[in-house]
Amino acid sequence: MPRPAALARRIDSVRVVNMLSGAGYADPPGQLAARLGLETGEQLYTTIGGNAPQWLVNHAADDLATGRRRAVLIAGGEALHTLRLASKQGVDLAWAHGRGRAVMIGDDRQGSHPDEWRYGLQMPTQIYPLFEIALRAHERRDPRAIRPTSPDSRRAWRRWQRRTPRHGSGSKVGRGDRHAVRRRTA
Repeated sequence: MPRPAALARRIDSVRVVNMLSGAGYADPPGQLAARLGLETGEQLYTTIGGNAPQWLVNHAADDLATGRRRAVLIAGGEALHTLRLASKQGVDLAWAHGRGRAVMIGDDRQGSHPDEWRYGLQMPTQIYPLFEIALRAHERRDPRAIRPTSPDSRRAWRRWQRRTPRHGSGSKVGRGDRHAVRRRTA
């Protein structure tokens, strides 16, 4: 197993999943590479899309298997909560704004149909229930079969709760103070 410094020298591609928040970065992969002291190499930033992380992994695996790349760093993160909290508190986040522009990869077509936009259906939480309803109708299941108090629903929620990590305050991932504004570095 290579040591971290030896591995870092082998990284010849930095690929970052697009941040919905933008987080103020003009060139996330370039800024990450600079921050980590990596040699200049390929630096790619995805378009917005729910399959971007897996897409990056698949392409990295292909590039590594064919020898086009020696080592690939794939990164991602989101700062929506931090940005909203900073805005509410009037805190200026002095994050770096790169001078370059990231090289974009991926499919930049609109992810939904104009009819979906017309009816306010852009988020997975708005669209997935429609798939569930259609699936139940197709399978001729009672649409009321899974209710919050039904045994099926209770079993599903118990499985989900067992798999969801809890943090200090007992809050679920994405809640609590781990995104506190006082942490001002990327």
